Amino acid sequence: MHLYLASTSPARLALLRAAGIEPIVLDPAVDEDAVAAAAGPLPVYEAVQVLARAKAEAVADATIDGLIVGGDSLFE
Repeated sequence: MHLYLASTSPARLALLRAAGIEPIVLDPAVDEDAVAAAAGPLPVYEAVQVLARAKAEAVADATIDGLIVGGDSLFE
């Protein structure tokens, strides 16, 4: 099974590699500002969940043969 990382964050990739996981990196090309605006005001932890899910969904298609990890982070 493959692990797909729906994020271009170098820090997220480094974290997975440090754990011995070599994911297939996919650029989700998500307009984070538009996603956040559509979601409305949310607590930080919910905003991160919404953005991570949007990234995972953006790369999901019939060619994916594994697990997709969408990631995001915000500072509070």
